[in-house]
Amino acid sequence: MHHTPPTGLSPRLPSPLQRINDDRFTRHGVRLLLKRDDLIHPDLPGNKYRKLVLNLHAAADAGHGTLLTFGGAYSNHLRATAAAGRLLGLATVGVVRGDELAGRPLNPSLTRCVADGMRLHFVDRSTYREKAEPETLAAIRRETGTEDAYVIPEGGSNALAVQGCTALGEELREHTMWPPWPAAPAARSRAWPPASARTGRPSAYRSSKAASWATT
Repeated sequence: MHHTPPTGLSPRLPSPLQRINDDRFTRHGVRLLLKRDDLIHPDLPGNKYRKLVLNLHAAADAGHGTLLTFGGAYSNHLRATAAAGRLLGLATVGVVRGDELAGRPLNPSLTRCVADGMRLHFVDRSTYREKAEPETLAAIRRETGTEDAYVIPEGGSNALAVQGCTALGEELREHTMWPPWPAAPAARSRAWPPASARTGRPSAYRSSKAASWATT
């Protein structure tokens, strides 16, 4: 099931499968396919879009105009949230681990966040570790003026993020229930489609992580 994107985002879904031709696999009748989640969206690639999409819907449905989230100095999640805010017209505040970074020149990741309109708030590492505690979170909200903001946890990881990622499994089933590729020469004498494809599991699958962002 593909989750409807918020107005302002135009993801490429389902993300495409790319066949990798490699004789080391082909001669054994194995197909190697890459699921190109890195092509979903230029600013929210891979799991960043999948983890944020339902959170963005929830924020809009509840009438929140600001997103409050958390990350380290090189957090790709902060970058994705800042980009989503820019695209959707939402204010964004990023709580950054490490108060020693305040006042220093920003690294490229945080520079991009600021360029996309995110306001950065640096906290010491002890406070950051306790950010999910109600009292600590309430204090951060007061300090940043985000009492009414929609909170997205570090990395975007919550129940809505898990639900958003279920679409990946659905897409894989759609790709593999009716195999889009012909049998490899070495496997043509075997039953087709192979049992692994008939059960919805590709004979060989590898996630495209090389071009995708890290989790945080």
